[in-house]
Order: sequence, then structure tokens, then C-alpha cells
Amino acid sequence: MQNKIITMLRLQDEMNLIVNPNWKTAGYKWLRAVMVEGVEGLEHHGYKWWKKQECDMAQLRMELIDIFHFAISKAIEDGAGKSEEMVAEEIALYFKDDLMDIVFFGEVFDRDQPLIEDLDLMVGMAAFGYFSFGLFSNIMNKTGLTFDELFKTYVSKNVLNRFRQKNGYKTGEYVKDWSALKLEKSVVEGRALEDNDHLHDLMKIVPSDKEGENYAQRLEFLLQLRYVDVCKANRKFIAKELTDTALGNSYCGSALYAVKDFPELSGDEIACVLRYINGSQKGIDHVTLHDIAIKVSRSL
Repeated sequence: MQNKIITMLRLQDEMNLIVNPNWKTAGYKWLRAVMVEGVEGLEHHGYKWWKKQECDMAQLRMELIDIFHFAISKAIEDGAGKSEEMVAEEIALYFKDDLMDIVFFGEVFDRDQPLIEDLDLMVGMAAFGYFSFGLFSNIMNKTGLTFDELFKTYVSKNVLNRFRQKNGYKTGEYVKDWSALKLEKSVVEGRALEDNDHLHDLMKIVPSDKEGENYAQRLEFLLQLRYVDVCKANRKFIAKELTDTALGNSYCGSALYAVKDFPELSGDEIACVLRYINGSQKGIDHVTLHDIAIKVSRSL
């Protein structure tokens, strides 16, 4: 368990560094974020006695994963000067199968109190600037979230966030539609496939090893392999649509919008594409557009 916590601490530090290289001294309000996410967890649990509500336990567990991001960020910040092994060891002490009583401001909160009371307590503690991994462990146990599930889901979210950043998510180059590639172990119907669908599919294929040290690397590596296939499949579609447009058989704006950002196009070729997008018939060069389609095909 301790090595898995170390893995999560390292991944969180890496992600925070992407946001701000000086995040450890930025004074971010981690517990404010815990408080807000905790309130969202109460929404998923249901607290409105004046109307019928069903507890959405799956979404509540997802809120716990989000809370853990902020909690370990706070732990890293508070543990300045300590080794990551020491920080991980301190956190690991609280992850037990047995529930524990929680002491806050001299008052003892019974380990067997209802889940909604635990959520109330977590939100209240965060509002006063405190976080208890012991209380968090109690909530995990009562929601059925195991430590291994916490680890796998946390790592997968972290991997996806970093993967997107590395592949042009901020600059708009990232391919969001992954429908061209079929899932192996999952079924999604009624909508286009996304990167998170393929990530969850991979999570069913890639076992988390005993210590978890290489789980993130394996997930990201396999996700990158799939992304290459997705990009190739998308380029095949784009090349076909461009050819049809050049021949006057159809007009595909989505292909034109996609290809205008391809780095291998010359300035004249981009200008040709933009004229089509802007609806200008003046200077339209169907031969150039066909040449672009060929270039896209050859780049596969």
C-alpha cells in the first residue's frame, strides 16, 4: 500500500507542476476544494428530506477520488522537508478495513455514525482548515470504495490529464472523437467514443501490479498506442472527405476544419482550405485540394 501511495504522491506533484512550477508555495486553498467536492458528494448521497432521492453511490465514489487529489496535495505541502516515504507512511496508517472513531475539537464522532454524517463532518472540518485521512477511510469503507479501486481510478484520471496535455489539448490539436477505434472489453452505446472510454477499457485489461509502480506508465503507453491508431483512422476519413469535396461529390466542413491545422501543409495549401471554409468561390483550386487529400493519405 505504501508504494502505491508514493506513486500517487509523485503523480500529483507532476500534475501540480504542470499547473504551476511553484505550486508548493502558492498558498492554494486545497481544503476549500475538499469542502466544495464534499458538498457535491452530499448532493449525490441525497439530503433533501422534502423530496424523493436515490443515493448515486457511483458518483459519490468519484467525488471521493477528486477529494483525494486535493488531500494529498495538502499532505505534500504540509510535509515539506519530509521524504515522500515518510508522507506516504503517515497516510497509509489510516487506510484500514476497520472503522475508527474520529476526534475533532475534543468531540468524539462514533465510527458507526451514518455515512451522511461522515460527509457532513468532512465538509465541516475542511471549512475549519482540517482534513482527516481516518475519516476519509471511514467514508471509503461505507461507500464500498476499496483502496485498490481508489488507486486505479486516481492513477487513470491523472494519466488522462497528463496525456491530454502532452497531445495538444490546450492548443486544440487533440483528437477528441475516438469512435474510429473499437473498445476491447467495454460497451458504450448511443454516443461517440471518447478518450476516457478507452482509458476505462484499458483499466480492465491492465492489472495493477502489487506495488503499482509501473501501472501509470503502462496505462499511458497503451493509451498512446491507441491514440496513434485513432489519429490514423481520423486521417483516413479526412482524406476521403477531402477527395469527395475536391471532386464536387460532397462538402465536408469538419474535414476542412481538421486539416487546416495539419503541420505538413504549405501556406498556399492552408489558404486554399480556408477559402473553402469561408465559402469564397474565388480562387478555389480543386487540384490543390485533391493534392492535400493525397498528402494526408500518404502521411498515414
